Amino acid sequence: MKVEFKKVHHLTGHQSSIFALCAYKESHQFVSGDGGGYAVLWNLEEVDKGIVLASTGSNIFALHFYIDLNVLLIGTMNGHIYFVEVEQKKVLAELQPACKAVFDFCRVDNLIYAGTENGSLLVIDVVQQKIIQQYQLAAKSLRSIEYYAPQHHLIIGSSDHQIYRFDLDQHKVISTLSHHRNSVFTVCCLDDTTILSGSRDAHLNIWQNDELYKSLPAHNYTLNHIAVSPNRQLFTTAGKDKSIKIFDASTFDLIKVINSGKTAMHTNSVNKLLWTSYQNYLISVSDDRVVMVWSIDELVD
Repeated sequence: MKVEFKKVHHLTGHQSSIFALCAYKESHQFVSGDGGGYAVLWNLEEVDKGIVLASTGSNIFALHFYIDLNVLLIGTMNGHIYFVEVEQKKVLAELQPACKAVFDFCRVDNLIYAGTENGSLLVIDVVQQKIIQQYQLAAKSLRSIEYYAPQHHLIIGSSDHQIYRFDLDQHKVISTLSHHRNSVFTVCCLDDTTILSGSRDAHLNIWQNDELYKSLPAHNYTLNHIAVSPNRQLFTTAGKDKSIKIFDASTFDLIKVINSGKTAMHTNSVNKLLWTSYQNYLISVSDDRVVMVWSIDELVD
């Protein structure tokens, strides 16, 4: 497979490093969160100006838009969780679970699961605006959470180098994937048998049926995030080395590198990716305070 890419938007306005991204109401909308505590709404049909939805005063590491209730969940470096009603831009509730930083959110059915710096997994009821359960899974941070639908499990990457498989019916860890040599910053379920993971060790690990299939030195430094295309044919990785890499999801071959040698690229660590169904646009955010929007076109050989 071959692909072509083009940068279609270069969005400025953030005054701090950008660490978080999430989808919003429509496919052409998304939210970014930065180190200054600002959550900003963008519209790919009118990109001239972002709209500030909330200001938390602490680095935003996690975002999730709970569309049923029109509520944006924000997780911060100081461990607070905000519930923001987006139309009124009003904070409905603020939780302070004493878990230090909140790194990721994952929705399963009507509940939100949150990974935290102290290694605890929080279970949040958004309707009640409270934490209804807490599980201590690790001694170090839970950095990334992905829902594995075929078995009703969570796949959780941790700073203790492990990947935990958490059974949502049994409410416990049932297995661990071990191969990374440093913090696991991102996990992603590619299909019913394949899990992708990225780490501070700069490797992309490919797991099939819970066995390591392949380990690739994907970036020069930390692999920060993985995002899969809407049609599941491609996936991308973001790195501290200021690059985005595009892989074939069926062969796991690297097919394209987006870096400063080929285009006007990020000038610092690429922290998060969001692949949208709107025009097949890929969103990237960075320590350079810029949001970039990429058009990714698959070509027939």
